[in-house]
Amino acid sequence: KHQYLIGSLTGPAVKIIESIETSDQNYAIAWELLKKRYEDERAIRKRHIQCLFEMPQVQRESAVAIQNLVDHVQKHLRILHSMNLPTESWGELIVYLIEKHLDKATRGRWEEHVVDKEVTTTNVMIDFLQRRCQVLERASLSGNKDNAKRSGCKNHIDGNKQRQAVISNSNSKTTLSTTVQSGRCYLCQGQHLIYSCKQFLSAGERMREAKRLRLHINCLRSDHFVKDCRSSSRMWRQTQYVVTSQAV
Repeated sequence: KHQYLIGSLTGPAVKIIESIETSDQNYAIAWELLKKRYEDERAIRKRHIQCLFEMPQVQRESAVAIQNLVDHVQKHLRILHSMNLPTESWGELIVYLIEKHLDKATRGRWEEHVVDKEVTTTNVMIDFLQRRCQVLERASLSGNKDNAKRSGCKNHIDGNKQRQAVISNSNSKTTLSTTVQSGRCYLCQGQHLIYSCKQFLSAGERMREAKRLRLHINCLRSDHFVKDCRSSSRMWRQTQYVVTSQAV
């Protein structure tokens, strides 16, 4: 037992009994020395009362901060009660100390909760604060779920927009390709492109006719601006040859 006692001590307490030889007979002597040094009930009571006056301050309405305050008060009241102090009669004093350490929002809700001229007890205050913690915790969980739903909805909408953009871009390319492949001749209105038209005259007349019809020399079309022309280099060479070549 004496060896176990030495192993459980730290700091200055070890020095108090380090000079005593370790034996079963000396265990009682060592224990008495420790009790005389540390078993000062008055100092212990003062320390726990001081802790009640120096309880943690709740800076803002928070379930964690409020519960921490409640745990602090209950712990020191239990210890003082075990030392035969009449803590059950300290109700108004403890309530006042707790009120001073609450945030403005929680203090306001407490004032709405208590009845005028009613003598408030510590238990009434503790019950109120614990219920408030439960409300704040439920509200926090609900808020997290709502945020997750909004985030999921936004991602879904963004995904739809991206898919629609891809489809729209694909449709635009298909429309342009179809228009080029199945275009109507500007000169004779036949189902062929103008550079395939047998009526497209000689080289010089072709150039004049293209200008009269306000066709782009690049693609021999008039349904877009030059900067928007998407004709391939193969088509450009073909149209350029048709427009500018001389008759043999």
